[in-house]
Amino acid sequence: MSIPLDSTPHAAFSVKDFMNSVRERYGVDLFLSGTELKLRKRDNNTNLPEDVKSILRQYKSEIVSQLEREPEIVARGQITLGNALELCEFAYSEQVEPPHVTAIRGVPIGGRPNPLQEDGAGDKLPTRQLRRELRQVKTGQQPQVVKIKDNGLVASYGIFGAPGSGKTYFLVKLLDQIIAYRKDEPDLKYGCLILDPKAALIGDIKQMAEKAGREDDVFILNVEEMVRDKKSVNVLSCGLDPTELGNFLVLAGRSAGAEAKEPYWFSAWSNFFTAAVMILANSKNIAGTEYALTMQSLLKAIFRPDDRGGISMVSKELNKARNAGKTSEFYDGHERDLDFAVSAVESFYSDKETKTRDTIDNLIRGAFGSFQLSRYNCFSARQTKSQQQEDILNFTTFYDSIIQEGKIVLVSVSPQDPKFAKSLCTLVKCLFQQTVRGRLGRYHAAGRRYNFRRPLVLACDEFSQVASEIPGQPIGDGDFFSICRQNGCMGLIATQSVNMLSTSSLGESWKAIFSNFGAKMFMRLVDNETVEECTKLAGKADWLVTSQGISLSRDGASTSGNTSLEGREMLPAQVLTNLKQGEAVVIGSLDGNRSTFNGFFKVPR
Repeated sequence: MSIPLDSTPHAAFSVKDFMNSVRERYGVDLFLSGTELKLRKRDNNTNLPEDVKSILRQYKSEIVSQLEREPEIVARGQITLGNALELCEFAYSEQVEPPHVTAIRGVPIGGRPNPLQEDGAGDKLPTRQLRRELRQVKTGQQPQVVKIKDNGLVASYGIFGAPGSGKTYFLVKLLDQIIAYRKDEPDLKYGCLILDPKAALIGDIKQMAEKAGREDDVFILNVEEMVRDKKSVNVLSCGLDPTELGNFLVLAGRSAGAEAKEPYWFSAWSNFFTAAVMILANSKNIAGTEYALTMQSLLKAIFRPDDRGGISMVSKELNKARNAGKTSEFYDGHERDLDFAVSAVESFYSDKETKTRDTIDNLIRGAFGSFQLSRYNCFSARQTKSQQQEDILNFTTFYDSIIQEGKIVLVSVSPQDPKFAKSLCTLVKCLFQQTVRGRLGRYHAAGRRYNFRRPLVLACDEFSQVASEIPGQPIGDGDFFSICRQNGCMGLIATQSVNMLSTSSLGESWKAIFSNFGAKMFMRLVDNETVEECTKLAGKADWLVTSQGISLSRDGASTSGNTSLEGREMLPAQVLTNLKQGEAVVIGSLDGNRSTFNGFFKVPR
């Protein structure tokens, strides 16, 4: 229940209820910025009464403690989808030729039936035809605007549209506003991961960031851009435990297209990869392992197991150290874990059945083999293990920087190497998703050192090319979009149709992703399946239909009327297939709270 704000706190005073009342009645958000308690007004005309201010001052420490226990993402404001449109329906008469039919005339009293005769002559018959048209909605003299606002800023949205419908342009318009959102507030501006399989957004993102004064926040994962700017990054720089990282690399590899009919091969790959990652990440003072784990160092250690720094050679050295009682010289405080990993690696290479090794080798090459090429050195930046450990402890890893510093990371690899582009996009997406999943845990572990206020966005054009879902495994887009809202992450997913999703690696799992969008936005559609999904979502309405008829008999003409209740589709398929470029319909919630909103809008040019 709400505490009366004009009363003095009493014994039953609830800080949480008081905070909720301040939010609801006065539209003021309370949040922590560093060590300070901040108030943000949603409306500049809002003024807090003096007694409320007094309570805030008196119970400041209790309010701060409450915010630390249950932190909230500060998502207040709005971004514009476009100008509202309304669907108008008109019925008009049109004179048409009557059908050419054969009929039997009425039977005269006391006479015989007339013979069959053609009834093709006569006047034209009037008919009624329904015409539909989208018209702009105005409030006074100004166009009415459709907006995403407040809690809707951390919900997820699916954008569907045929090629040429304006889908990518619409996504760019949304990203422009997201990048500019609270651009002058370092703790509250959006952190972004943008996946661009078509490599078409580099210029747009740079221009948006420059316009918002955020050009220093942009990091573009593109070979040409990184080589020219002399930049590199370790795409495995994350805060995941080595055991979890090994498992996630296998799952990301499967999502990127590594295939095997029998689940056994993935289980064997996971056991071997996990052991290798643990050894390379935690061992020390062994040739080739003094540097942090990267994709190149991992693949080199696996594909050349007996060379300097190879996983087989390192395992043997660790085993010798253990037998000689010199573990402290070679182990990094993880003796038991490394013993387990060394045993797994030795078992893998001592197996006389070479089919297992050959199959695992092929799976790894199929998923991540391209990372070995010198062209892609920039994605395996070398750093020492001590530097990597410092990044993990200080939450300054590559993926944490999106949350902590509000970085704008664009993954835009040229389609000339589609296999590597998919591997990189899928790997970065999966590790970012897992970092977001652990956001609240990191906050509770680090307290105010970890940012749990900043809204995030995961945006992707042509999502079907990098979608991933593995049933029964702790990875996948469906699971992520079901929980990302509570961790303050918006999803902006653009694709051509549900057919594109179903034929991707998602398979039938596309329905799990589709169902977790807060709202779906449909631009012009050209396939039956997506049209059907849209019309189903819009539903039907009951209409009272009155009909009149005229009947002829030997006694003369008579009229009759009838009223019936009929169901009618709210969104006919004809409307969806005839939308013009930039026009769209949205079905779902745009503020994260209210019931379904159905409406049309046009993206401004």
